[in-house]
Amino acid sequence: PSNTTACFPGSASFSVSMTTGTNAVYEYFWQRSSDSGSTWTTITSTTDGSVYSGFNSASLTAGSTTNAMNGYQYRCLVRYMSQYWLTSGVATLTVNANVTSYPSTYNVPSGTDCYASSPVTIGSSNWYKSTTMSAGLTPQSAEMWVYPSSTETAGESAILKTPGFDFTTLTNPLIKFSWGKSSGSPSANDSVRIYYSTDNWATSTFIRSAFRTGTSTQWQLQHISLPLLSGFSDVRFGFEAYAFGGGEDMAIDDILVMESDCPEAT
Repeated sequence: PSNTTACFPGSASFSVSMTTGTNAVYEYFWQRSSDSGSTWTTITSTTDGSVYSGFNSASLTAGSTTNAMNGYQYRCLVRYMSQYWLTSGVATLTVNANVTSYPSTYNVPSGTDCYASSPVTIGSSNWYKSTTMSAGLTPQSAEMWVYPSSTETAGESAILKTPGFDFTTLTNPLIKFSWGKSSGSPSANDSVRIYYSTDNWATSTFIRSAFRTGTSTQWQLQHISLPLLSGFSDVRFGFEAYAFGGGEDMAIDDILVMESDCPEAT
């Protein structure tokens, strides 16, 4: 199996392959170790059935990873023709836990960063990472998230979801981000709508819209004070781009989460 990285509380999978001979029969027994391989526990329906599936097959899946599983190791014991035993190599699971250190800047890092984008309504376009847009705008730093609303028809949208943030130590959480558009004649109704969720998107709450204004290329700094989210351990933000048709591309960059000394008046 190969080392695997998962974003809490997402799934993770490991697999092994065998060169199948004529009438060969293989039995699979997956094991896990939480102490760097010093001891191994065979995964069964009794020991870990609520966490893992496929533990008697060539592919093992952890359906919902936890922060505690970060660093777990896995291997597979394979029994051939009911008598010969083979032991696979060892693979390590890395779980990207919720952010706990603040201020935390997510300026669209490369690699596995636990962001996700998916269409919400008609159409198939997603947010994507880029260093350029259709015209004009360049990233504040590194890369930026871009939604191609200039090529979308009215009603199409996609939501960009952040990784989770642990706000148990924050009294006045604040999120800041840069929002911008490419140059041209924007549609007044193109927008980015901001949501949050405290239950991994089982439910969500609308916060604010950032409508496009003017025709020049520009970055606008947005900030939202959210003291009501103090104490929650899994806060996720969603940026839903909505195309009205005939507008220009939109972008998000430098998402900053921090403790605010001066929360907004309510």
